[in-house]
Amino acid sequence: MEIKASVLSLDPAQTPLKDRLLNTGGTLTAKPVDATTAQAFKNATTPATVYHPSTPPATTDTLLVADVTYIGSTSQAANYPQMAEQYDSAYLSLKNAFSQFKAGLDLLDPVLAQKDFGLTVDAEGKLILLNSSGSLNATDIERLNEMLKGSGLLKGAASRYMNASIDLVKADAAWGGNFMGRFDLNKNNFASTIDIAALFKTTSGVSSMEGWFSSQLWAKGVVAIGPAETV
Repeated sequence: MEIKASVLSLDPAQTPLKDRLLNTGGTLTAKPVDATTAQAFKNATTPATVYHPSTPPATTDTLLVADVTYIGSTSQAANYPQMAEQYDSAYLSLKNAFSQFKAGLDLLDPVLAQKDFGLTVDAEGKLILLNSSGSLNATDIERLNEMLKGSGLLKGAASRYMNASIDLVKADAAWGGNFMGRFDLNKNNFASTIDIAALFKTTSGVSSMEGWFSSQLWAKGVVAIGPAETV
């Protein structure tokens, strides 16, 4: 018995498709199976496994693809203008309270008043002193904390500003408006995100862009994302 053999090239440029699909010559002569091999096939209890190259082998590994979904608002809320007005009012109140605090500090300790320090507020509304620049020594920190404890006006203004900021971010859009809606700002992460003293820092009389609320939010804010989905 003769079997025609197919001669196929792996290089499509060398062998046209119609030729690669046709037998193009060569012969093979089949040899009879010896008695021992034939008997082995008859006695086999496990069927032979046929491997089809076109079928990928089974695997126990599963490829998981994480699909991270932003959960921020896709459009500004209807009450965004009101939240913006609320924010502006809280900002002006905070600016006035902070200016009064700095003015009092300048009278009591002019040298300390010129040092670089930050300020924020925690979830309970407590004022937190920040020494990010490292310019404050232990005595400076103690003195400033004592003054902060006695500044009810600044504490109230800071708490109001925190609440107004959170409401503003919630009302804004993730991919439109002022692009703040893609962040999750709340009372628990406000202190690690916003330095309220930095809002009023100036360089040669001009407000420092790094201290802007939006700049701080974009630099340190927590992006609002949902749980990862696997597909």
